[in-house]
Amino acid sequence: MTAEVDAANPTPEQQAEQEAEATAMTEAEAAAKSWGMIMFTVGGMATMIAPELRPLYSQERCFEWGQAANAVAEKHGLKGPGNMPEITLLASTLTFAIPTFFAVKEKIADAREGKGPATWLNKVGLWWRTRKARKQAAAMAKAGVTEPEKHEPGEVSHG
Repeated sequence: MTAEVDAANPTPEQQAEQEAEATAMTEAEAAAKSWGMIMFTVGGMATMIAPELRPLYSQERCFEWGQAANAVAEKHGLKGPGNMPEITLLASTLTFAIPTFFAVKEKIADAREGKGPATWLNKVGLWWRTRKARKQAAAMAKAGVTEPEKHEPGEVSHG
């Protein structure tokens, strides 16, 4: 019966120790979540390219990785990814830059080929192609050539 009373009414030292353990656990969880967020961000970039990787980069798996990363960080005296804001900035910047690069690259290719909806970029691409074609036609007319020379594959032009 005294053990139950002692457990229900811990001493001030025991209370302080329990609070310190709870705070340490909360800080460790927060640091693990911060580390896990880096992996989750990297995974977000990877799944933009390969959507089949989405289960690999789940929040739960990234949190587990964050716990391991936090243990290593503590071993080496780091307090978490907050000490390395460059990594966080780089990872989050890449989540914007990679999809933007591929989307813009695709749109430019579509504009060059005249594919896709009538966007301003496609209109500029069409204008550029017709401008180039008119300029080439004018140069050929000035030179007195009615059709551009056609060469067989492998034939070398001397001119």
